[in-house]
Amino acid sequence: MRKYTRIMQPTTRRGFTLIELLVVMAIISILIALLLPAVQQAREAARRTQCRNNLKQYGIAIHSFHDLYQKLPYYDLAKAAGDGFFYTQTWAGTDLLPFMEAVNVYDTVDPVNDTNVHTDWWSCTTVIVGTPLAFAKCPSTSQDDTVNVTVWGPNGDNTESNGQYAPMTYAFSSGNLQSWCMDWSRDDRGNGYKPDWNSTPEVGPKSGYINIPDERILGPFMRSRAFSLVSIKDGTSNTICMGEAVGGGDWPLCHGRDCNDSTSYENPDTTVLGDFITADFGWAVGQPGDTDQSVNSIIASSGLASTFESFNRNPVIDNHMSVAASGATRTNGDNIRDCDNADHVVGNFRSPHPGGCFFLMCDGSVQWFGETMDTTPRQALGSVNGGETFNIGSIVD
Repeated sequence: MRKYTRIMQPTTRRGFTLIELLVVMAIISILIALLLPAVQQAREAARRTQCRNNLKQYGIAIHSFHDLYQKLPYYDLAKAAGDGFFYTQTWAGTDLLPFMEAVNVYDTVDPVNDTNVHTDWWSCTTVIVGTPLAFAKCPSTSQDDTVNVTVWGPNGDNTESNGQYAPMTYAFSSGNLQSWCMDWSRDDRGNGYKPDWNSTPEVGPKSGYINIPDERILGPFMRSRAFSLVSIKDGTSNTICMGEAVGGGDWPLCHGRDCNDSTSYENPDTTVLGDFITADFGWAVGQPGDTDQSVNSIIASSGLASTFESFNRNPVIDNHMSVAASGATRTNGDNIRDCDNADHVVGNFRSPHPGGCFFLMCDGSVQWFGETMDTTPRQALGSVNGGETFNIGSIVD
Protein backbone atom coordinates (compact mmCIF):
# COMPACT_ATOMS: atom_id res chain seq x y z
CA MET A 1 0.00 0.00 0.00
CA ARG A 2 1.43 3.20 -1.12
CA LYS A 3 1.62 5.90 1.46
CA TYR A 4 1.45 9.54 0.59
CA THR A 5 3.04 12.08 2.79
CA ARG A 6 1.37 15.48 2.85
CA ILE A 7 3.89 18.20 2.92
CA MET A 8 2.51 21.10 4.92
CA GLN A 9 3.24 24.41 3.34
CA PRO A 10 3.92 27.20 5.77
CA THR A 11 0.99 29.66 5.89
CA THR A 12 1.85 33.29 5.35
CA ARG A 13 -0.46 36.29 5.44
CA ARG A 14 0.22 38.85 2.85
CA GLY A 15 -0.28 42.41 4.18
CA PHE A 16 -0.37 45.82 2.51
CA THR A 17 2.88 47.10 1.29
CA LEU A 18 3.88 50.58 2.27
CA ILE A 19 3.23 51.83 -1.22
CA GLU A 20 -0.28 50.36 -1.26
CA LEU A 21 -1.04 51.94 2.09
CA LEU A 22 0.14 55.32 0.88
CA VAL A 23 -1.99 55.00 -2.26
CA VAL A 24 -5.10 54.21 -0.20
CA MET A 25 -4.42 57.13 2.12
CA ALA A 26 -3.96 59.41 -0.86
CA ILE A 27 -7.27 58.28 -2.35
CA ILE A 28 -9.06 58.86 0.96
CA SER A 29 -7.49 62.32 1.24
CA ILE A 30 -8.63 63.20 -2.27
CA LEU A 31 -12.17 62.04 -1.52
CA ILE A 32 -12.25 64.11 1.67
CA ALA A 33 -10.92 67.14 -0.20
CA LEU A 34 -13.64 66.69 -2.80
CA LEU A 35 -16.43 66.13 -0.30
CA LEU A 36 -15.50 68.77 2.27
CA PRO A 37 -16.46 71.78 0.12
CA ALA A 38 -19.75 70.09 -0.69
CA VAL A 39 -20.42 69.55 3.02
CA GLN A 40 -19.49 73.15 3.78
CA GLN A 41 -21.72 74.39 0.98
CA ALA A 42 -24.58 72.28 2.29
CA ARG A 43 -24.09 73.71 5.78
CA GLU A 44 -23.93 77.27 4.43
CA ALA A 45 -27.06 76.63 2.38
CA ALA A 46 -28.81 75.54 5.57
CA ARG A 47 -27.57 78.66 7.35
CA ARG A 48 -28.77 80.87 4.50
CA THR A 49 -32.18 79.22 4.69
CA GLN A 50 -32.30 79.88 8.43
CA CYS A 51 -31.30 83.49 7.85
CA ARG A 52 -34.16 83.90 5.37
CA ASN A 53 -36.52 82.30 7.86
CA ASN A 54 -35.41 84.75 10.56
CA LEU A 55 -36.33 87.67 8.32
CA LYS A 56 -39.61 85.97 7.43
CA GLN A 57 -40.34 85.69 11.14
CA TYR A 58 -39.70 89.41 11.53
CA GLY A 59 -41.99 90.04 8.59
CA ILE A 60 -44.83 88.06 10.17
CA ALA A 61 -44.30 89.94 13.45
CA ILE A 62 -44.31 93.34 11.72
CA HIS A 63 -47.52 92.54 9.84
CA SER A 64 -49.14 91.19 13.01
CA PHE A 65 -48.16 94.41 14.78
CA HIS A 66 -49.61 96.42 11.89
CA ASP A 67 -52.83 94.41 11.89
CA LEU A 68 -53.29 95.25 15.56
CA TYR A 69 -52.27 98.92 15.55
CA GLN A 70 -52.68 99.90 11.89
CA LYS A 71 -49.10 101.12 11.73
CA LEU A 72 -45.52 99.93 11.93
CA PRO A 73 -43.60 100.30 15.17
CA TYR A 74 -41.57 103.43 15.77
CA TYR A 75 -37.89 102.86 15.14
CA ASP A 76 -37.22 104.36 18.55
CA LEU A 77 -38.54 107.05 20.86
CA ALA A 78 -36.61 109.75 22.65
CA LYS A 79 -37.07 110.15 26.37
CA ALA A 80 -38.23 113.00 28.54
CA ALA A 81 -36.44 116.31 28.78
CA GLY A 82 -33.58 116.31 31.24
CA ASP A 83 -32.98 112.57 30.93
CA GLY A 84 -30.38 112.81 28.22
CA PHE A 85 -31.41 113.70 24.71
CA PHE A 86 -30.20 110.53 23.08
CA TYR A 87 -31.70 108.06 25.54
CA THR A 88 -33.93 105.50 23.91
CA GLN A 89 -37.23 104.88 25.63
CA THR A 90 -38.22 102.01 23.36
CA TRP A 91 -37.42 100.74 19.90
CA ALA A 92 -38.77 98.38 17.26
CA GLY A 93 -36.45 95.53 18.23
CA THR A 94 -38.17 95.17 21.60
CA ASP A 95 -41.65 96.25 20.53
CA LEU A 96 -41.88 93.25 18.19
CA LEU A 97 -40.94 90.66 20.83
CA PRO A 98 -44.56 89.84 21.85
CA PHE A 99 -45.26 88.94 18.21
CA MET A 100 -42.24 86.63 17.99
CA GLU A 101 -43.03 84.22 20.84
CA ALA A 102 -40.78 86.18 23.17
CA VAL A 103 -43.40 87.82 25.36
CA ASN A 104 -41.65 86.68 28.54
CA VAL A 105 -38.52 88.54 27.50
CA TYR A 106 -40.57 91.57 26.50
CA ASP A 107 -42.28 91.71 29.87
CA THR A 108 -38.91 92.22 31.53
CA VAL A 109 -38.02 95.23 29.35
CA ASP A 110 -41.52 96.62 28.73
CA PRO A 111 -41.11 100.38 28.22
CA VAL A 112 -44.53 101.00 26.71
CA ASN A 113 -46.48 100.51 29.93
CA ASP A 114 -44.04 102.45 32.08
CA THR A 115 -46.15 105.41 33.19
CA ASN A 116 -43.09 107.35 34.29
CA VAL A 117 -41.46 107.16 30.85
CA HIS A 118 -38.26 106.10 32.57
CA THR A 119 -37.61 102.50 31.61
CA ASP A 120 -33.97 102.48 30.58
CA TRP A 121 -31.99 99.85 28.74
CA TRP A 122 -29.24 99.98 31.35
CA SER A 123 -31.68 99.25 34.19
CA CYS A 124 -32.25 95.73 32.84
CA THR A 125 -30.16 92.95 34.27
CA THR A 126 -27.37 91.29 32.33
CA VAL A 127 -29.37 88.07 32.29
CA ILE A 128 -32.20 89.76 30.41
CA VAL A 129 -30.34 91.79 27.80
CA GLY A 130 -27.82 88.99 27.35
CA THR A 131 -30.53 86.44 26.54
CA PRO A 132 -29.79 85.05 23.05
CA LEU A 133 -32.72 85.24 20.64
CA ALA A 134 -32.26 82.75 17.81
CA PHE A 135 -34.37 84.74 15.36
CA ALA A 136 -32.30 87.88 15.93
CA LYS A 137 -28.96 86.41 14.83
CA CYS A 138 -27.90 85.12 11.44
CA PRO A 139 -26.28 81.68 11.94
CA SER A 140 -23.51 82.55 9.46
CA THR A 141 -22.18 85.47 11.47
CA SER A 142 -18.87 85.28 13.29
CA GLN A 143 -20.24 87.23 16.24
CA ASP A 144 -20.17 85.77 19.72
CA ASP A 145 -23.32 85.11 21.74
CA THR A 146 -22.68 88.37 23.60
CA VAL A 147 -21.18 91.55 22.17
CA ASN A 148 -19.77 94.83 23.37
CA VAL A 149 -22.12 97.72 22.70
CA THR A 150 -21.05 101.24 23.56
CA VAL A 151 -23.88 103.74 23.88
CA TRP A 152 -24.76 107.01 25.52
CA GLY A 153 -25.14 106.13 29.17
CA PRO A 154 -26.84 107.47 32.30
CA ASN A 155 -26.28 111.13 33.13
CA GLY A 156 -24.56 111.69 29.81
CA ASP A 157 -21.58 109.49 30.61
CA ASN A 158 -19.92 106.98 28.33
CA THR A 159 -21.17 103.49 29.09
CA GLU A 160 -19.79 100.24 27.74
CA SER A 161 -21.66 96.99 28.14
CA ASN A 162 -18.58 94.80 28.61
CA GLY A 163 -20.00 92.05 26.47
CA GLN A 164 -23.37 91.68 28.15
CA TYR A 165 -25.66 92.17 25.14
CA ALA A 166 -27.00 89.39 22.96
CA PRO A 167 -26.47 90.50 19.35
CA MET A 168 -28.96 91.34 16.65
CA THR A 169 -27.85 91.04 13.03
CA TYR A 170 -30.85 92.58 11.26
CA ALA A 171 -31.51 96.30 10.90
CA PHE A 172 -34.59 98.35 10.11
CA SER A 173 -34.51 100.49 6.97
CA SER A 174 -34.20 104.26 7.29
CA GLY A 175 -34.50 104.58 3.52
CA ASN A 176 -32.19 106.32 1.11
CA LEU A 177 -30.72 108.81 3.51
CA GLN A 178 -27.29 108.95 5.00
CA SER A 179 -27.81 111.64 7.59
CA TRP A 180 -30.26 113.83 9.41
CA CYS A 181 -29.98 115.92 12.53
CA MET A 182 -31.86 116.97 15.62
CA ASP A 183 -32.25 120.10 17.69
CA TRP A 184 -30.51 120.01 21.06
CA SER A 185 -33.20 122.16 22.70
CA ARG A 186 -34.81 119.94 25.33
CA ASP A 187 -37.44 122.56 26.05
CA ASP A 188 -38.99 121.84 22.66
CA ARG A 189 -39.38 118.22 23.62
CA GLY A 190 -41.67 118.77 26.54
CA ASN A 191 -42.09 115.88 28.93
CA GLY A 192 -41.10 113.10 26.63
CA TYR A 193 -42.83 111.21 23.88
CA LYS A 194 -44.80 108.28 25.18
CA PRO A 195 -45.84 105.67 22.61
CA ASP A 196 -49.55 105.50 21.95
CA TRP A 197 -50.28 102.67 19.56
CA ASN A 198 -53.94 103.62 19.42
CA SER A 199 -53.32 107.15 18.16
CA THR A 200 -53.52 108.17 14.52
CA PRO A 201 -51.63 105.77 12.26
CA GLU A 202 -48.90 108.20 11.27
CA VAL A 203 -47.36 110.06 14.16
CA GLY A 204 -44.93 112.77 13.21
CA PRO A 205 -41.69 113.54 14.99
CA LYS A 206 -41.63 115.68 18.08
CA SER A 207 -40.73 119.31 17.79
CA GLY A 208 -37.01 119.60 18.17
CA TYR A 209 -36.35 117.38 15.17
CA ILE A 210 -35.31 119.50 12.25
CA ASN A 211 -34.57 118.85 8.61
CA ILE A 212 -36.61 115.66 8.70
CA PRO A 213 -36.22 114.04 5.26
CA ASP A 214 -39.16 114.05 2.91
CA GLU A 215 -40.73 110.82 1.77
CA ARG A 216 -38.80 110.77 -1.50
CA ILE A 217 -35.85 109.37 0.42
CA LEU A 218 -37.38 108.38 3.74
CA GLY A 219 -37.70 104.70 4.64
CA PRO A 220 -40.40 102.96 6.70
CA PHE A 221 -38.55 103.46 10.02
CA MET A 222 -37.25 106.56 11.72
CA ARG A 223 -37.14 108.11 15.14
CA SER A 224 -40.50 109.08 16.66
CA ARG A 225 -42.49 108.33 13.53
CA ALA A 226 -44.69 105.36 12.70
CA PHE A 227 -45.76 104.65 9.11
CA SER A 228 -48.77 102.70 7.97
CA LEU A 229 -48.39 100.25 5.11
CA VAL A 230 -50.96 102.09 3.02
CA SER A 231 -48.74 105.18 3.12
CA ILE A 232 -45.95 103.33 1.29
CA LYS A 233 -46.82 104.67 -2.14
CA ASP A 234 -43.94 102.98 -3.94
CA GLY A 235 -45.55 99.64 -3.10
CA THR A 236 -44.79 97.31 -0.24
CA SER A 237 -43.18 94.76 -2.57
CA ASN A 238 -40.77 97.43 -3.85
CA THR A 239 -39.72 98.85 -0.47
CA ILE A 240 -37.13 97.40 1.91
CA CYS A 241 -38.36 96.96 5.46
CA MET A 242 -35.35 95.25 7.08
CA GLY A 243 -32.06 93.76 6.01
CA GLU A 244 -28.94 92.08 7.26
CA ALA A 245 -26.58 94.13 9.41
CA VAL A 246 -23.98 91.80 10.90
CA GLY A 247 -21.03 92.73 13.07
CA GLY A 248 -18.02 91.00 14.48
CA GLY A 249 -14.34 91.20 13.66
CA ASP A 250 -14.90 91.10 9.90
CA TRP A 251 -16.87 94.35 9.98
CA PRO A 252 -14.95 97.31 11.44
CA LEU A 253 -16.64 100.69 11.81
CA CYS A 254 -15.23 103.82 10.30
CA HIS A 255 -15.41 106.91 12.46
CA GLY A 256 -15.92 110.26 10.83
CA ARG A 257 -16.66 111.16 7.24
CA ASP A 258 -13.54 109.76 5.56
CA CYS A 259 -14.05 106.02 5.79
CA ASN A 260 -11.22 105.39 3.35
CA ASP A 261 -8.72 106.66 5.90
CA SER A 262 -7.88 103.82 8.28
CA THR A 263 -6.94 106.26 11.03
CA SER A 264 -10.50 107.57 11.05
CA TYR A 265 -11.95 104.31 12.29
CA GLU A 266 -9.17 103.07 14.55
CA ASN A 267 -10.28 102.38 18.10
CA PRO A 268 -9.63 105.65 19.99
CA ASP A 269 -9.40 103.77 23.29
CA THR A 270 -6.31 101.86 22.24
CA THR A 271 -2.97 102.55 20.63
CA VAL A 272 -2.88 99.26 18.78
CA LEU A 273 -2.96 99.75 15.04
CA GLY A 274 -5.84 97.88 13.50
CA ASP A 275 -7.74 97.46 16.78
CA PHE A 276 -11.03 98.50 15.26
CA ILE A 277 -14.42 98.96 16.85
CA THR A 278 -16.79 96.50 15.21
CA ALA A 279 -20.33 96.96 13.95
CA ASP A 280 -22.16 95.28 16.83
CA PHE A 281 -25.47 96.06 18.46
CA GLY A 282 -27.89 94.12 20.64
CA TRP A 283 -31.58 93.34 20.33
CA ALA A 284 -32.16 95.16 23.62
CA VAL A 285 -30.69 98.46 22.45
CA GLY A 286 -30.92 99.89 18.97
CA GLN A 287 -29.53 103.25 19.96
CA PRO A 288 -26.33 104.48 18.34
CA GLY A 289 -23.64 106.50 19.99
CA ASP A 290 -23.07 110.17 19.37
CA THR A 291 -20.31 112.62 18.62
CA ASP A 292 -21.09 115.03 21.43
CA GLN A 293 -18.33 113.50 23.53
CA SER A 294 -14.71 114.07 24.40
CA VAL A 295 -11.67 112.45 22.78
CA ASN A 296 -13.06 108.97 23.33
CA SER A 297 -16.23 109.77 21.45
CA ILE A 298 -18.79 107.02 21.21
CA ILE A 299 -18.64 105.06 17.99
CA ALA A 300 -21.31 102.47 17.47
CA SER A 301 -23.59 100.65 15.14
CA SER A 302 -27.33 100.50 15.60
CA GLY A 303 -30.46 98.74 14.46
CA LEU A 304 -30.97 101.26 11.66
CA ALA A 305 -29.40 100.99 8.20
CA SER A 306 -29.65 102.84 4.90
CA THR A 307 -29.60 102.04 1.18
CA PHE A 308 -27.54 105.17 0.52
CA GLU A 309 -24.27 103.23 0.63
CA SER A 310 -23.63 100.00 -1.27
CA PHE A 311 -24.49 96.69 0.37
CA ASN A 312 -21.60 94.98 2.17
CA ARG A 313 -19.56 98.18 2.25
CA ASN A 314 -16.52 97.52 4.41
CA PRO A 315 -15.56 99.26 6.66
CA VAL A 316 -19.10 99.92 7.84
CA ILE A 317 -20.36 103.48 8.17
CA ASP A 318 -20.66 104.10 11.91
CA ASN A 319 -23.99 105.21 13.34
CA HIS A 320 -23.89 108.26 15.52
CA MET A 321 -25.99 111.24 16.43
CA SER A 322 -24.94 114.79 17.03
CA VAL A 323 -26.69 117.99 17.88
CA ALA A 324 -27.59 120.75 15.51
CA ALA A 325 -26.20 124.22 15.66
CA SER A 326 -28.60 127.09 16.05
CA GLY A 327 -30.48 127.71 12.84
CA ALA A 328 -29.37 124.49 11.20
CA THR A 329 -30.08 124.37 7.51
CA ARG A 330 -30.56 121.82 4.77
CA THR A 331 -27.47 121.25 2.67
CA ASN A 332 -26.05 118.81 0.13
CA GLY A 333 -28.91 119.06 -2.31
CA ASP A 334 -32.02 116.88 -2.38
CA ASN A 335 -30.51 113.49 -1.58
CA ILE A 336 -29.07 114.13 1.88
CA ARG A 337 -30.41 116.02 4.85
CA ASP A 338 -27.58 117.49 6.82
CA CYS A 339 -27.22 120.24 9.39
CA ASP A 340 -24.65 122.91 10.04
CA ASN A 341 -21.94 121.46 12.26
CA ALA A 342 -23.98 118.35 13.01
CA ASP A 343 -25.34 115.18 11.49
CA HIS A 344 -26.81 111.80 12.26
CA VAL A 345 -25.04 109.14 10.28
CA VAL A 346 -26.82 105.93 9.32
CA GLY A 347 -24.82 102.79 8.53
CA ASN A 348 -25.06 100.42 5.59
CA PHE A 349 -26.54 96.94 5.22
CA ARG A 350 -24.02 94.08 5.31
CA SER A 351 -24.16 90.30 5.23
CA PRO A 352 -21.89 87.33 6.06
CA HIS A 353 -23.14 85.63 2.88
CA PRO A 354 -20.81 86.39 -0.05
CA GLY A 355 -22.10 88.55 -2.88
CA GLY A 356 -25.10 90.29 -1.39
CA CYS A 357 -27.67 90.56 1.38
CA PHE A 358 -31.06 89.19 2.32
CA PHE A 359 -33.81 91.77 2.73
CA LEU A 360 -37.30 91.70 4.15
CA MET A 361 -39.64 93.70 1.93
CA CYS A 362 -42.61 95.55 3.34
CA ASP A 363 -45.01 92.99 1.85
CA GLY A 364 -43.39 90.27 3.99
CA SER A 365 -41.37 88.61 1.23
CA VAL A 366 -37.62 88.03 1.52
CA GLN A 367 -35.36 88.91 -1.42
CA TRP A 368 -31.65 88.56 -2.16
CA PHE A 369 -29.98 91.62 -3.68
CA GLY A 370 -26.42 91.58 -4.99
CA GLU A 371 -23.80 93.91 -3.59
CA THR A 372 -22.97 95.18 -7.09
CA MET A 373 -26.48 96.52 -7.68
CA ASP A 374 -26.54 99.89 -9.43
CA THR A 375 -27.01 102.95 -7.26
CA THR A 376 -30.38 104.03 -8.70
CA PRO A 377 -32.39 100.85 -8.05
CA ARG A 378 -30.63 100.28 -4.70
CA GLN A 379 -31.60 103.69 -3.41
CA ALA A 380 -35.08 103.39 -4.91
CA LEU A 381 -35.66 100.26 -2.83
CA GLY A 382 -35.14 102.28 0.33
CA SER A 383 -37.71 105.04 -0.08
CA VAL A 384 -41.41 104.75 0.69
CA ASN A 385 -42.47 107.46 -1.76
CA GLY A 386 -39.66 108.03 -4.23
CA GLY A 387 -41.93 107.65 -7.24
CA GLU A 388 -39.54 105.30 -9.04
CA THR A 389 -40.91 102.66 -11.39
CA PHE A 390 -39.04 99.41 -11.92
CA ASN A 391 -39.64 95.68 -12.02
CA ILE A 392 -38.23 94.13 -8.88
CA GLY A 393 -37.84 90.83 -10.70
CA SER A 394 -35.23 92.44 -12.93
CA ILE A 395 -32.88 93.27 -10.05
CA VAL A 396 -33.24 90.14 -7.90
CA ASP A 397 -30.16 87.94 -8.24
